[in-house]
Amino acid sequence: MTENDDVIFIGEYPSAGLIRRRDSPLSVIQAHSDPNSSGSGSEAPTSSKRDLGSSNSECSEFNRYERLHSEAKSTSEECHAPAVSSLEVDDDAVQQDPPVLAENACSEEKRTKKPRKRAPCHAQLLRQREKKRRAIEREIKASLNSKCEQYMFCSVSRRIFYEFPETELHTRSIFSERNISSQLICDEERNDMKVLWHRKCIEAVEEGDDVLRNEYNVQQHVFAVVLSTESLRELLKAKSLEDFVTMEKLSYPVANSSLILIVFGKNSRQMHDLSIELFDNYHAQFHHVHTPQDFALYLAQISRGLAKMARIHDSVGHSRLIVDVEKGVKDAPPDDLVRDWWNKMLSVICRMQDGQRRAILSAYPNPFIASKKFIEMGYEDAMHELVNIQTEDGRRLGPVMAHRLYMILTDSTGNEVIY
Repeated sequence: MTENDDVIFIGEYPSAGLIRRRDSPLSVIQAHSDPNSSGSGSEAPTSSKRDLGSSNSECSEFNRYERLHSEAKSTSEECHAPAVSSLEVDDDAVQQDPPVLAENACSEEKRTKKPRKRAPCHAQLLRQREKKRRAIEREIKASLNSKCEQYMFCSVSRRIFYEFPETELHTRSIFSERNISSQLICDEERNDMKVLWHRKCIEAVEEGDDVLRNEYNVQQHVFAVVLSTESLRELLKAKSLEDFVTMEKLSYPVANSSLILIVFGKNSRQMHDLSIELFDNYHAQFHHVHTPQDFALYLAQISRGLAKMARIHDSVGHSRLIVDVEKGVKDAPPDDLVRDWWNKMLSVICRMQDGQRRAILSAYPNPFIASKKFIEMGYEDAMHELVNIQTEDGRRLGPVMAHRLYMILTDSTGNEVIY
């Protein structure tokens, strides 16, 4: 066996015989180093030299053996060491921290499964824009037709309710009965005696590629000033009623406005000429109310009238002037003049058809005679007679129109609204 030969040992420790051979040279060295050791003088050096030479050769051989043993052991460990690959390292990493890797895998699956949002094309944007526009147009039509009263707001100064305490309860009650309680506004900031009306308008505004809904308020041309009987009497004594009306109209921001002077108390015949003069010169009129309920009902009637007037004005997209081009009769007998005036009056009643108007004219050509007759007959008999009026096509007048006609002809206060 040479030094270059590869030696592979199965056992890690030497045999027992080798250990015994190692002990013998040490014992020889101890024997020579001891001065008290006994032996013959001539033979001791010779035997000691022989033993020393053999021990030196054994020691050198043992050292060489130990060196070869250590080299062979290191070589065998390097040869039989297992190779570690990158895949095994990754497997170990997976085994050491599985939750983190599982979470990453789930997030990757979600990321891969999630569909990408496509940018809306030009056609889709146009469809969405048209859809918004149609929704706003439907709301505009509803604000002019079926929900017109819900878009008309009545603003009453708090001072009016302080001066006439019972009016607030009756006003809120009547507005609640008509399902427009939220349209009654009690203005705490104003310290005047005015009642104002405004309408909420809606329009579609284009901004870039989008259509937006815009709201704004339009002040109505009608406003009212509430007066007590004492306040009106003081204005008449001071002869400053015309100045008062002029100042109120100038302070109102809407041009060509109409002023209504609501007076709590009985009406006087002495003011008849004055009221006509105020209406001709300043477009102002008087309206007397006797109870808080009459005041509340009158405000509700004005709100409904303004709401329906907005439907007529805005149905074609702009306000238009309504002119009745049909001329009345001038030179005729009194009966013909009354009949012509009665015909004009029936033509402005809301929801009255032309056939119904002609049937009423033929049955009752004079409204004054019909009014006296219905008052004497009473409500039930008059309604039974009016309901059975037939038109040219054989249809009856109906209970609704009969009730409206009876109330118009028998009303003595002037509170019944014709339109």
